[in-house]
Amino acid sequence: MEAAPDTGASGDVDDASPSPGGARTDEREAPDPDGVERRYDFEDFGPERTREMSPTDWEAAFDPDAWITGDRLLDRALDELRARVAM
Repeated sequence: MEAAPDTGASGDVDDASPSPGGARTDEREAPDPDGVERRYDFEDFGPERTREMSPTDWEAAFDPDAWITGDRLLDRALDELRARVAM
C-alpha cells in the first residue's frame, strides 16, 4: 500500500522530495537571469508581461544585487539626461 502525499496542516501537497541522503530538497528550478533576459523585453515591459512571469523568473529578473540603485542609479540617469540634451 502506497502512502498518501504529506499535506501538512494547510492541506497543500508538499512539493519537496527526499534526496538519496534522506534530506528534503526543493524541486523548483534555479533562477536563470540570462534566460529571463532572452524571454522578456524589459525595454517594452508592461503589466501583461508581468502577469506571465513565473516566481522563478521574478527571482532572476528582480535580484536586488543585479539592479542599479541609489547614487549609482541617479548618476546613470543624470548621464543619460545630459546625453539626450546634448543631442
